[in-house]
Amino acid sequence: MMTHLAGHFRAQGCTRWVLNVKRDNTPALELCTSLGMRPTREATTLRVMRAQLAALPSSSPEGAVVSVCRWRTAAR
Repeated sequence: MMTHLAGHFRAQGCTRWVLNVKRDNTPALELCTSLGMRPTREATTLRVMRAQLAALPSSSPEGAVVSVCRWRTAAR
């Protein structure tokens, strides 16, 4: 399936595409490598509760603190 998808993207002129894979997902990493993909960056996800946001510094003009789960707006 992934080999077919990669071929389809290349046939459409796609020269770059990105997948997010967890670092401990060895089978997925091996599959991506077999398709010619390579790691370009590593990210860390942190969970911050609303009560902890007050302790964070104000956002800069270039960025903002936004919820990644906008559908979870109800107070717990």
